[in-house]
Amino acid sequence: MYEVVVLSYNMLYKIMPQGNLFIVSNIIICTIIGAFIYVIMLIILRVEEIKGLLKNKKLK
Repeated sequence: MYEVVVLSYNMLYKIMPQGNLFIVSNIIICTIIGAFIYVIMLIILRVEEIKGLLKNKKLK
């Protein structure tokens, strides 16, 4: 979770490095984006897991 936030923070900071005023808003934006990406990844993993379980049941 923390890595995702740091990665998105670094990406956004490279896109708009305007100084101290924007750092706080960047951190907030990046935290939201990072959390959003993290949730999407969890959902995708869960869906794949469910698909895998369904396939296993069909094989049996």
